[in-house]
Amino acid sequence: ESPTLGLPSGPSLAWSAGMPTPGEPLPRDQRLTSREREVLLLVAKGCTSREIAGRLQISPKTVETFRAILRGKSRAKNSVQLVLNAHALGWLPSTPYAEV
Repeated sequence: ESPTLGLPSGPSLAWSAGMPTPGEPLPRDQRLTSREREVLLLVAKGCTSREIAGRLQISPKTVETFRAILRGKSRAKNSVQLVLNAHALGWLPSTPYAEV
């Protein structure tokens, strides 16, 4: 548990939601498309939906749709959980993010 928040901490946090363990293949519905991966990397960098839309030349509403799909696939309730769960699932690189 986190001493300050009373929340579980460490690697078990992401897998407590019934996610695959490291090295276990992801089910087809949890694999990412190339566009989902692009959006996820920009979310992880802290970009807003409007910024992501501008960079990828899509509408902000489309970005919001991708965010919702990513939250569903990662079983996240918000963007913070999305990024944490994406790291746990191996969807994000462990090194600093390359420019998208």
